[in-house]
Amino acid sequence: MAGPVKTIMVLTHQQTLVGALMLEQTPICINRNCDRAVCYSHTHKNGTKRWRPVCGRCHLASYGAKPYDPFIIPVKKAYCENIDGRLGYRCSATIPYPGALELDHIDGDRCNNIEANIQTLCKVCHSYKSHKNKDFCKNKNAKDTIHSI
Repeated sequence: MAGPVKTIMVLTHQQTLVGALMLEQTPICINRNCDRAVCYSHTHKNGTKRWRPVCGRCHLASYGAKPYDPFIIPVKKAYCENIDGRLGYRCSATIPYPGALELDHIDGDRCNNIEANIQTLCKVCHSYKSHKNKDFCKNKNAKDTIHSI
């Protein structure tokens, strides 16, 4: 009498990644009226996954490579929000193109991906704020969990 039969399924690398993403709750784009999943950015050298706070289409639109879909309301502003002096000095940068602006997590936690925790900063202000607040240390041992609304 034969024993139990085992079924072995061989998956491609892409199928494995898609399956893993489906098991995790993939966060959605922070832009209003966009329900697409955020896009993967890269894997950090410590093994944590890095996700953008927006989907691939909105990412391209954020720096002018494609237009936003008509119903999308972007969270990213067209100016550095530090013009009000929130970082201890008033930003006077000239923004030559939308790609010179970045989305910053106010509390420094890149996993806290909710609109109230996002501000638009120029590259200089973003770098200054991240170093001043040691944001890079807060994410050193971060898990792959992203909070989204």
